[in-house]
Amino acid sequence: MYNTEFVKSLLYNLQTSCYYPIKRSFGKTLQNCDMNALIAYTKLSKSKDPIEQNIEFLVAGLCYNAMKPNDTTDKTLVNFETILKRLDREVEVENFLKLRYDNDGYFTKRFYILAKKAILLVNSNERINYEQLIVDLLNWNKNNNVKIRWAMSIVNLNEENKEDGGN
Repeated sequence: MYNTEFVKSLLYNLQTSCYYPIKRSFGKTLQNCDMNALIAYTKLSKSKDPIEQNIEFLVAGLCYNAMKPNDTTDKTLVNFETILKRLDREVEVENFLKLRYDNDGYFTKRFYILAKKAILLVNSNERINYEQLIVDLLNWNKNNNVKIRWAMSIVNLNEENKEDGGN
């Protein structure tokens, strides 16, 4: 089971110097980020697993790009796939769901490209559920349950939008 202390630490450190280097390194892996981002990340995480570290670093970059230092954390939690289904890029999302997570940086780059677009669609009263996102990404390769849940979530909303006339 994943320890959610990392996300609590992330949110607590929105106002600290950890924020900027991690924000600037979004889309990079720990192996090719700058030293300031690496140091900032190590202050936040206790993980020793390299895959978990890279996933946490990726989610930290997303968090610090989606939230501002003065943001409050008392917003409605929304799963990342809920944000993805707001994109008008169904093929891009489908192609992402076909990927396997590897520590080589390709998945990270594809996630970064999709997430930069999705960040713009997060409402002001919402916060991405970073805990759930980390758990989902940690289980990405284990079986297709996460991908199926994401695909079903995205397809169900697209069907609802068609029934509502696209509204």
